[in-house]
Formats: sequence, structure tokens, C-alpha cells
Amino acid sequence: MDERSTYQFTLIVDGPDLQDQSFIDLLFEAGCDDATVGVSDGVQYVDFDREAGALDDAILSAVDDLETLKGVEVVRIADAGLASLADVAARVGRTRESVRLLVSGDRGPGGFPKPVTDPRSRYRLWRWSEVAHWFNARYGGTAPVADHECTAFYNAALECRYGRRRRDSSDRVTLRELVGMRLSRSPDRMLRSTSSAGDGWDAGTPAPPLIPPEADDTRSFECLFDESQWLQIMRVVGDSGYTIFRTRLADVINPGLPYNDLRRIRCPDQHRGVYAFRDPSGPGEFLYVGKSDKGDKARDIKVRIGQHLSPKDTGGNLRRNWCRQNCSHRECGDKSRCLGPEFCSFEDRVLRCDVWTITWPPGEIDTETVTRVEDVLVRLAKPAYQT
Repeated sequence: MDERSTYQFTLIVDGPDLQDQSFIDLLFEAGCDDATVGVSDGVQYVDFDREAGALDDAILSAVDDLETLKGVEVVRIADAGLASLADVAARVGRTRESVRLLVSGDRGPGGFPKPVTDPRSRYRLWRWSEVAHWFNARYGGTAPVADHECTAFYNAALECRYGRRRRDSSDRVTLRELVGMRLSRSPDRMLRSTSSAGDGWDAGTPAPPLIPPEADDTRSFECLFDESQWLQIMRVVGDSGYTIFRTRLADVINPGLPYNDLRRIRCPDQHRGVYAFRDPSGPGEFLYVGKSDKGDKARDIKVRIGQHLSPKDTGGNLRRNWCRQNCSHRECGDKSRCLGPEFCSFEDRVLRCDVWTITWPPGEIDTETVTRVEDVLVRLAKPAYQT
């Protein structure tokens, strides 16, 4: 069971007067009994003390609850991880003058993060997550970062949505649709999680930035097949709580390095499922379909995908089959001899691909069904390097 905490944040909202008694009752009915409504200089805000498993769970559920009320739109998150010079000084235990000298470069190692406001202004603001990373890296501190990065991420999505709606009032995309992620894939959970085997990231280091969200990945994946083929896939998958994600492999492969940013693959950790490599360029071609039917930390779907991609890894049928068709020593099957130009050519090919994942949480799917889904995808997609 996830550990739950109480998260405090403030949402700025547009719409009807939420302090009207009729709306107060509706707020309570919508699940906002943990909220307090207020107005300052004509700006309406809602303070939340929300219990959730992670901050992004709290933010998404609060936005969902508020926007069930007719005419209510969440515009942004107040503060959203910004910090003034005085805020930075207080958080790192320095004087304002000490921080000012670090900002100007007159003291310290230089390279202080750029302000998000006009640098000529007397009242400059910085992203606290960037400042905290800078202090942690250069002075060995442990300034908290995760919640501020999470808040900044969702605030950027809210402001993007607000701008879209100003341009087109018929655009009714929800925040959840815009960020394109499930509650279980929270940025702050990613920052706290331990690294998976073979992912090349230490547990104590911050997770890399999230991949920009795509449109509805399930609909996009469906469009790769004709109607009869999709029905065959769905007949096997059934109503089993699956999730489909797409990741551009160019965003997760580190060319020339012996590791890959597997935590940026857009699917949950320690889930079992099926994955497919596909090159969307030209007519589009599937390269390989594989599976992870174990669902444990050492063999979850991200680790299985990574085994095909890392030059130091000895696993991966995709790479072996590619070598058989493309390397000068086609029949040897010795990947240790494919770490030179041959591996570079393989990497160039894979960098053009997307990886699609169909995943299920542990305990929600059996090994036999995972294998059946893999089999039907192999039969319909006809991957070029399956054998």
C-alpha cells in the first residue's frame, strides 16, 4: 500500500463565485471538503490540504474535482515552485547578500541558474528546483527538489491549456489528457524511486525530465492496424486494465554511452507486458515485438527493453537478429564483435524508432495472456527482425 501524505497547495481559478453558498455545497459534494475558497484583488483561489500517495496525485485529483463544477477552470498553481532572492537565502541558510553575490558570479563557482523573470528587474524570481540542483551539485547540499519540480511541471501544463483555450474556446482538453500520464507515474515518485537494474542511474540522483506527452496513445496505436486486426488484438487483451504508452527512443538512448535513461520510457516500473519497436518514418515498419512476463524489479518491461539497446548488455534478440541480417559476420551471433561500426549502425536504426508498450500492473494479468498478446502482435505486425 502506498504511503499517503497531506499536500498543501493553492489553485487559481476562473469562473463563478465559489464563495456563494450554493457552490460551497457543490464543492463539498465534488470531494473538495479539504479545500478553502478565497478572493484577493479579484483573483479567486482555492487552498487545498489534500491527502494522497504523491503530490501529482493530489494536484490532478483536486483539478478534476474542481472542474466537475460547471464553469470552473483551474488556471494555474500559485507560486508554482518559484523563489525570490530572499526565499533562496532562507531555504539554503545564507544571507541575501551572499546569494546575490552567487547570482552575479562575484562569488562561488559561477553558472547560477537564470531567473525566469526579466533579469533587469529588481524583483527577480528563479525556479527553485533549478536553484536547489545547483546548490546540491556545487556545495553538496540536500535541498529538497522533487515537490517543486512536480508543481512546476503541472503548472506549465495548466498554463499551456489556458493559452490553448484563449485561442480556441472549443478546446476542452483536461489537464489529465494534456499531461498524458497515469497517477502512478508521478514526477516526484520517479525522483524518490530506486533505480532499476541496468538503467544507468543511481538511486540518489534526480530522474531525467519527463518525455513530452503525446496525444492519446491508445488511439494512436489503434491507427497502426486496420479494424479487423485491432479487434483481434482487443479480443486477446480484453478488459484487463491495460495501459498503452509510446516513447521516442531518441529521447532515451545515450549514443556512445554504456547506459540508457530507462526511467524516461513512458510506462510504469515493475509492470509486465508487451513492447514493440516501430520505425514511423516512410511507410512505417515494426522491427521487433517482445514481452516481460515476470514483472519483478530485475526483469520488468523497462529492463527488458534496455537489454536490446545497451552496448554493454549481452541480451536482446532484436540486436542479435539485426546483426545476422546486417553485420559482416552475419552468422556468428557474437554481439561482442558488434560494438564498433556495426553497433553504431544498429543504434542509428533504433534511434528512428518508437517503442510502444502495453502494460498491466503486477497481479492483474497472467503469463499466458501476456504471451498470447505477444503472439498476436507478432502475427499482425510482421516485425522485420523477429527471427
